[in-house]
Amino acid sequence: MRRGFTLVEILIVLAVVALLIAVLIQFYKGMQSDAGRARAAGETQVSLPVLAP
Repeated sequence: MRRGFTLVEILIVLAVVALLIAVLIQFYKGMQSDAGRARAAGETQVSLPVLAP
């Protein structure tokens, strides 16, 4: 009976994990960008009535 993994199997798993990490990093960056825009919009809405006479 064969035990362990072959080099090809390990490389395939590493490639899949790297692909998932790349996708998650892009998703995380998008969430940060969206959150920054939402925060800026919220701050703009709060500060405009204060500046108005």
